[in-house]
Amino acid sequence: MQKNQVFQLVLAIFFVTVLFPVASFAVVPFDLQSQGVFRSARVTINGGDTRTRTRSVVLSFTKGTADVESMRIANSPEIGNVSWQPYSSRKEWFLDFGRGEKVVYVQFRSTNGDISTTFSDAIILDVDPQPFIEMTVNDGDDSTFDRTVTVSSTVSEGVEHMQISNSSDFSDVPWLPVQESLRWSLPTGEGKKTVYVRYRDAQGRTFIKKQSIIV
Repeated sequence: MQKNQVFQLVLAIFFVTVLFPVASFAVVPFDLQSQGVFRSARVTINGGDTRTRTRSVVLSFTKGTADVESMRIANSPEIGNVSWQPYSSRKEWFLDFGRGEKVVYVQFRSTNGDISTTFSDAIILDVDPQPFIEMTVNDGDDSTFDRTVTVSSTVSEGVEHMQISNSSDFSDVPWLPVQESLRWSLPTGEGKKTVYVRYRDAQGRTFIKKQSIIV
């Protein structure tokens, strides 16, 4: 065998036994290999529905084959600063305000500390353009002998929150989930009293209803 042939043979052996394994390993680094256990993971909004009238939805999670201990969820792809929470297969969640497509993002973290890529699902928030809202005080009575009255609300789907006040100024009044009926105290003294209720829908719009009653 000539020297040139020997050199070529040695070079070929060196490439196969040394360089090729290194190159093969470099193609799939560990952090990418770890994603295999998350391959079948996913998040689903409202069981796969395409539309919803309310911001309140139910998220369902599939974690893949990884031993997942925690997850983090966001309404924005900027999920890196979101706090981790224990893994659960279902979770109630609120979409952002406003009509249109809403996307929920999730990442999973395994017991080994591996973090998945970001998974997402989308749904259309189809808010009623003109929601129905009806408010009454003591079922619409004109007068009462009791300062404690019953405020009743009937609203269409998508109207989520309410504020109640004895004046048209709602400053510092907390938002509450809409309640069909609640007890409310009128101001002291006799005469005409007016109850104001401000409602907020899934688009972030507000609507004020009021009714007066004589004490």
